[in-house]
Amino acid sequence: MAQTSEVAVVLPATEIRPGTMGPAVSPVWLRLNGTPFPMADWWDFPVVVLRSLTGAVLEISDAREKLSNCYFFDGPYYLRLQRRSDGAVRIEAIDEGVREEGVTVVAVDVAWEELARVVEGAALELLEECWRRRWDDSDVRALRSNVRSLQAARRARGPS
Repeated sequence: MAQTSEVAVVLPATEIRPGTMGPAVSPVWLRLNGTPFPMADWWDFPVVVLRSLTGAVLEISDAREKLSNCYFFDGPYYLRLQRRSDGAVRIEAIDEGVREEGVTVVAVDVAWEELARVVEGAALELLEECWRRRWDDSDVRALRSNVRSLQAARRARGPS
């Protein structure tokens, strides 16, 4: 589990299982200021979710104000990541199953560098488990590419 005091990606990679009709499945959720999202022990497609999350973090990597979303594959849940003018990232965990326009379950502010570090760590743990099991498909390759790009973005920003 990769974490900070505010944001953690919970992904027990050793529990990953081959999907019966698609990508591998496992528990995967975020803990934002102690609140699990979508919920504790949420099962989904971890490679797909982490690919979406790494892509969203990359999309807001420059200092300009930007907005990007990360989607959970199963259910009406997503994260809205908004890069603020001060460089911090506002993460809103949204449940669209409550109302059509969605309900913010929890929101946190975190430095982009810290968010990127946490997300990269979780993605690397997952990729290591995929490598150990010799799983390599287009989703795994896309996640690997996102991680490399995220690492390059972090290096370009210098030490935090």
